[in-house]
Amino acid sequence: MNKFIVTIFFFIFIMSQNIYSQIPPNNLGKTKSELKQKFRDLKFTEARNGLEEYESNGVYFTFKNGQVVAECMGVDDGCKVGYEWFLAMNKAFQKTSYTRVTELTNDAIQLSRTFYYPNFWITILHWKDDGYTTVTYQNSNYFK
Repeated sequence: MNKFIVTIFFFIFIMSQNIYSQIPPNNLGKTKSELKQKFRDLKFTEARNGLEEYESNGVYFTFKNGQVVAECMGVDDGCKVGYEWFLAMNKAFQKTSYTRVTELTNDAIQLSRTFYYPNFWITILHWKDDGYTTVTYQNSNYFK
């Protein structure tokens, strides 16, 4: 019985290590119809410079040529909550399979850091004056 328990804990340990070594899931490259299956209340908000903006429950999506090229979500619950969320996101992304990461920018206005992956990057940003904190996923098609 003890061998069985040890085996179970071993598999849980291995599986948890694999979760942290993965690339963070995202919606980049998805079409509007694919996104509407996941976000039923997806609403158009604006069009500008060849981009279309949509929103669903505080998650913002930017489409270009019919595909998601950026997605952004934020926390606006005060300085402490935003700061704690920034730290938690930073810690979580450090456990993923990024190819490059910028140094933590910490100036009088903001904290920020960017994690690069093979086909996209993630920028986390915390504004010190009001605590607003965002995480934004983007791919290079945003700029093409």
